[in-house]
Amino acid sequence: MIGHKELWSAKLPDKLKNSLFSQLSLPTNLTAQAFLIAHLPPSNLAGGVVWCLPSHRDLSQAKKLADFWFSVFADILPNKPLIYTFPQDFTAWLTLDKKERLILLLVAQEHLNLALSSADEIKQNTIELKVNEVIKPSQVLNKLLAAGFEPGPLPDRPGWYQKHGGTLIISTADDSWRLIWNGDTLEKIEELVLESGLAKQVLSVVKILPHNLAPKSTSSGNAHTHMAVLKPKR
Repeated sequence: MIGHKELWSAKLPDKLKNSLFSQLSLPTNLTAQAFLIAHLPPSNLAGGVVWCLPSHRDLSQAKKLADFWFSVFADILPNKPLIYTFPQDFTAWLTLDKKERLILLLVAQEHLNLALSSADEIKQNTIELKVNEVIKPSQVLNKLLAAGFEPGPLPDRPGWYQKHGGTLIISTADDSWRLIWNGDTLEKIEELVLESGLAKQVLSVVKILPHNLAPKSTSSGNAHTHMAVLKPKR
């Protein structure tokens, strides 16, 4: 994966200029770009893939095209690719294991100078909960909101929570959980199969990374993992 500490404290363009990153010039046609991206080997790009787009207006169309080509080549891809958008999904994209599947980050060029959240901000907004902990559900909801989660469910993306009485369901980029309270005591934590609603396993503790933090830090650093940066030809 990309070096967390370095990227948390650096602007994205600082990382894209790093010599360990490959910059690939692509045709200006978004359909052709998405077609080529679907053929990139994730095993050689453990740092992930960043697709730089001319404008934020291209983000929606780029995602639809990438989804289309990924579905066309689903039979030959080792795992289903995932698509995220900068800056709102950057924390989720950063923390995923990119060795076994293609994980794509869409970035509009006008967003490249946004600074990324610092390591301290990530740590401060990481939520750790334990079974039998005395904490009100409303306190956890406030923590989730501060960490960038939204009321859900959201049908097409992670980063949401849903509360029913004393039960709270949380969906992130790589996991989902069901938390069950008895009064103000967190009585049970289950790792959840979101599609079926069935529990995969019962946990004693859960650590939830922030989904989306407002970028603040502007210092620079160095990354240590190879990734591809895709930009259209001039």
